[in-house]
Amino acid sequence: IIEDSLENAGQGLSHEDSLILKLRFTSQKSVTEISRILGQSRKVVERKIRVLLNHLRDNLLSKGMTKEEVSEIIKIKIREKFLR
Repeated sequence: IIEDSLENAGQGLSHEDSLILKLRFTSQKSVTEISRILGQSRKVVERKIRVLLNHLRDNLLSKGMTKEEVSEIIKIKIREKFLR
């Protein structure tokens, strides 16, 4: 379920959204650093990260996972997905 949900969530991502997640969770870049790289405001980048994580969370919750499980998965699994 976890891998399928992460894969489904990642399939519809634009190049920019994928890059944002990679920079944030793989490269450990700050929101400020990401906003400079993309030439976008910090608020825009924060909103995009929030929307992306909410989409992933909703996808996992719809698969029957608990909020606690989802929280742990987002902390651990998202890094693994974007390390590929």
